[in-house]
Amino acid sequence: MSVNIMVGVGLYSGSDVITALAGNASFLVWSVVALLYLPIVYSITQLARLIPGGGGFYRYACQAMGEKVGFMSGWLYYLAYLIATSTVITAFRRIIIGLFPNTAIFQNHILFLSCVVVIISLLNLLPLSSIGKIQKFLTVAKLAPVFTVLVLTPFFFDTSFSIPASDINNLFSSNTLTMALFGFLGFEFACNLSNQIEGGAKATAKVLLTAFAMAATIFTVFHFGLLHIMGAEGLATYRASGFAPFVGAIFPLLQTPLVWMISIAMTISYFNSSNGILTLGVALLQSVAEDGKIHYSNVLTKVNSGGRPWVIIILNSLLVFMFGALIPNMSLLANSCSFGVVISIAIAILSLLIIQLRNKTYWTTPVTLIALGVSLFLVFTRMQAAGTTVGEKLFNLSPILIGLVVGYILMKPTNTCHAGPDRTDELLEEENRRDIAP
Repeated sequence: MSVNIMVGVGLYSGSDVITALAGNASFLVWSVVALLYLPIVYSITQLARLIPGGGGFYRYACQAMGEKVGFMSGWLYYLAYLIATSTVITAFRRIIIGLFPNTAIFQNHILFLSCVVVIISLLNLLPLSSIGKIQKFLTVAKLAPVFTVLVLTPFFFDTSFSIPASDINNLFSSNTLTMALFGFLGFEFACNLSNQIEGGAKATAKVLLTAFAMAATIFTVFHFGLLHIMGAEGLATYRASGFAPFVGAIFPLLQTPLVWMISIAMTISYFNSSNGILTLGVALLQSVAEDGKIHYSNVLTKVNSGGRPWVIIILNSLLVFMFGALIPNMSLLANSCSFGVVISIAIAILSLLIIQLRNKTYWTTPVTLIALGVSLFLVFTRMQAAGTTVGEKLFNLSPILIGLVVGYILMKPTNTCHAGPDRTDELLEEENRRDIAP
């Protein structure tokens, strides 16, 4: 399940942009970003075990720094996922136009956005168990193009493949990192599920770190395979979804089946991700509303016969449509989303450090300090990617900034933090028992 959450559509939508900037070195960006994220993944895993229960970043910051910081951290994360939904729908349209270029509904951005938002909204009104079954059923389609490329790569391996120094330099550009960061969107949500993993502290860390390593490997190998099948110029021009004609040049009988497989798989994958991210955004706001931390909680928590918060679903859908309609540029949407996520991550890591210092578990802080440094670096890169001038940065990040102001107005302090118990001592004892066990 963790690998499924971590492997998102950013892998398909960002590979062409990354390749256009970094050429033959572009496949390495996934490993670079994965290494940057590694201490963060571990730290968030620790947080999820120390403070069990729903709510994620909202509860972590609430317990460590108070309800106001907790609410704003959770609200920022919520905004990021609203924008993420708009980003995926925008990327969905880019891909589907390439697959069906002469279809009118795909040419009109507003019409396409409206149709997708309405459909995923109706799906979100279904009971959560039904949504889970739909997501599970469609999961295989998301990975079908990946497995196809992995199987075909040995037949297209280019022995003259090389990486120029100029490509290495472009590997660390802000736009390259932006798309790779968006590609890993979802790893922090998977970490928030770590308290549901059986087997204790060591098993939790092992499962999530293994899943993260597998996701990073899939990203890297898939991109590497596309470079050999299509070449850097072909991948940058025709995107990940356009590899069928390149395969057809060597294996003509495979081209038509691949075109159909890619068309169906990409459509299902993007639609599945749009629906899944909207579902997560609904859960985030529902968690805050159920704790009474926001005005009009009594309205927001109203549910339909299937137990779904229909008011929140409608509200989220309208906001997703608004973001997508006002900001049709996928790079700007992706950067705003990544900006919100990395700030939420930085606050979460700072929360862990405060809890560790409060409990005087100083020997656990080195990794946390590294994670905090990395998360602050990622915040800096997102600021740099937002524009060249202060005015341009503020304008491009205005959806997040305005959303934060709205969130502060809507916040309803209750002088309580409904967070799970601090389990530091319990977990330390568990670790010690495992270490001395024969």
